[in-house]
Amino acid sequence: MKHIALALSLLVPISAQARSPVPPSQWTQNYIPSLADWKSALLYNGVPLGQALENEILRASDGEALKLNRNDDTSINQILTTPTIHGGAAMGQSLTTPTINGGIATGQVLSRPTITNGTAVGMNIGASTSTPLNAPDARLVSDKFGEALSVLDFGAKCDGMTDDTVAFNAATAAVADTKTGSGGSVLHHVLIPGKACVITGTVNLPRGVWLSGTGMSGSELIFGDNSQILFTGNNVTNSWVGSRLSDLYINVSGVTSAQKYPIDAATNAPVSSQIDHLQIEGGTYYGIDMSGNNVTVDTVFIQGVKAVGIRVGHGSTGGNNTDPRIINTTVSGDYFAGATNASSAILTEILDAGGLTLQNNDMVGGKIGTLINPQAKQTVFHMFASNTVLSDSAQQYGMEIDTGAATSTASDMKFDGSWTANAQSMNVAINNNGGGNVNGYMFVGHRFYLANGDAFHAGTGVQNVTITGSQFCGNSSSGTGVFISKGVSGFIITNNRMP
Repeated sequence: MKHIALALSLLVPISAQARSPVPPSQWTQNYIPSLADWKSALLYNGVPLGQALENEILRASDGEALKLNRNDDTSINQILTTPTIHGGAAMGQSLTTPTINGGIATGQVLSRPTITNGTAVGMNIGASTSTPLNAPDARLVSDKFGEALSVLDFGAKCDGMTDDTVAFNAATAAVADTKTGSGGSVLHHVLIPGKACVITGTVNLPRGVWLSGTGMSGSELIFGDNSQILFTGNNVTNSWVGSRLSDLYINVSGVTSAQKYPIDAATNAPVSSQIDHLQIEGGTYYGIDMSGNNVTVDTVFIQGVKAVGIRVGHGSTGGNNTDPRIINTTVSGDYFAGATNASSAILTEILDAGGLTLQNNDMVGGKIGTLINPQAKQTVFHMFASNTVLSDSAQQYGMEIDTGAATSTASDMKFDGSWTANAQSMNVAINNNGGGNVNGYMFVGHRFYLANGDAFHAGTGVQNVTITGSQFCGNSSSGTGVFISKGVSGFIITNNRMP
């Protein structure tokens, strides 16, 4: 009993009489630490807990308290300096050089932020930079957005129901080149998403603007009776800046009457303009109207034509529709071999052109595959057709050349490796019913196949025709291989195969 009492008498004074904290290294097995010992032993941010608590109390009493949040908590209306937010959400914050990993920042104004695996919504990130994979140079994000505009940026819905005509016009107007000479506006490209966009009116395509989709199997324009893309043309003096329309599918199945060409590149005589990688489908009345200077149609598919597939030189005279090109293009009519309907379709109609090139094309069906028919004061000359199907399976003529007036000229044309086949009347018919100038034709390696009438027919008033190295095959006995009317002159027919 004396030993126990002695031990207690020793313990009590040590605990009660301590004046300064005892560090943990001096705590013995039977030592009971005081509150002061624990305060001294525990640290908060490197400061003894007691002192830290006093500091926080002082800060709170001075109105300088700062709300701090743990992981997965929400920071609301805080002013943070170099914060790190893991898995939480920061809303309505003013942040400087934040690092956000896996969280969500909404409605922030950030200066050069670094966002890793997170989502930034409604951010002003114009000063942010981005480096593409394997690319050496980082660029401002705002610069990347400046490479092209989308019609969606101007309110287009492209939902297959809403009329997007106004939005399309706003987009093309925003990048139009309005300055004299080449150049002008820095940005020229307007994108159409790979969706279905409804157009009910006219979409203007000003000079210097490229309007493009994602491809013939991607971006779709849904047209009605009054829908049209209009090249607004060369409205600036001494400028050779053109326009381009490409990579689209145009659905005209809703068109019920012959009113407008879906694509008008003729009315305003554009220059150096291009229509390419385009499909017009759905039984159109018209396809493309082209006239101007160096206008090109390339890799275009126009299907089920009821009136005119491609018209060349409307509104031009004297062959001033210069150097047009139709290449790698297919046009089909509403008539095909064996059908019983009466067709009015002319797949390619040429009225006025100087230096027209036809190459690698395919005109299939219709009433006439290729019609060259200049009217009053119009001229078609210096034309070159190479490796091209001028007509296959036309209901009437494969190719017809004629004049509409005494002031019409159709002259100086070469057909090299071209093709007319399976016409239900004549494969090639050259006439001069208007009493104009029809003169100077050369057929080299041309194939006259399966005509139901004359394979080649020259009417009165036709002069200077050469047919050489060509082939006549399978033509009907109801016609003849080559028919030449009285009163013509300058015909040379040599080295042809006529089985």
